[in-house]
Amino acid sequence: MIQKINEVSRYLPAEYQSLYQGRKGILSYKPVEVRKGVMAGPVEAGEYFRQEFVQGETDRKSFIVLAAGPMAGGKSTLIGEVAGLFPEALVVKHSLDLTRYGRKLVNHSGVIHVPAETYTEATDILDLLPKKTKLVLIDEIQFAQGDARKLVEGLRRRGVRALIAGLDLDFKKDPWGTTNGLLEVTDESIILPAICTNNGCRRPAFFTQRFVNGEPAYRDDPVIQVGGIVNDYTSRCSGCHVVRPSRNGRSPQ
Repeated sequence: MIQKINEVSRYLPAEYQSLYQGRKGILSYKPVEVRKGVMAGPVEAGEYFRQEFVQGETDRKSFIVLAAGPMAGGKSTLIGEVAGLFPEALVVKHSLDLTRYGRKLVNHSGVIHVPAETYTEATDILDLLPKKTKLVLIDEIQFAQGDARKLVEGLRRRGVRALIAGLDLDFKKDPWGTTNGLLEVTDESIILPAICTNNGCRRPAFFTQRFVNGEPAYRDDPVIQVGGIVNDYTSRCSGCHVVRPSRNGRSPQ
């Protein structure tokens, strides 16, 4: 299901309404597998991106899209789908993911494997671009150090189109600063909800749930937990998402 954000905003959780209010883009959600480990939503969003990209080539317009959502929403799957449609595209992922999969981008279900370069600072990506590259596909932008908006500025100057993917909210439902800043400078948004995994709930999940030793994380736990495995994170709907209060009884500064 592909729907324009401004047409479905009333169906989004309050946290998303405030983030995406007035944004041009789409909501992609269809909890049906089109093939093993690949859901229909990211596939449809990939086709949407292809059509818009081709139109942008015709119009000679810059086209930079932000794809966001919770853990397991299909962001890496979307990048894999677009990489299949545009084999000449440069694929990059954050260096924090090197320990798990090396120089490959792998989706949540493990069925998408795409060769990828790595970056740490957002602007590192500009140094990785071959001269004739027209499209770059960027994963895990929430981890990028530095100002990711400078990356977008650099891509526009070079006439490079981009699909940039990342978490838009952290496990506390707070906006992820790096990704949130890109909402102001990208052309469109693609929201990729997941499916709530709590006891067979299966409602649309817009939030990432973190578990530490099998228990929901505390609100004052660090946002970035290096070495977190898939089993430590999952997707939750509004009703099933849980964050335990801060250990000291105060909200973190």
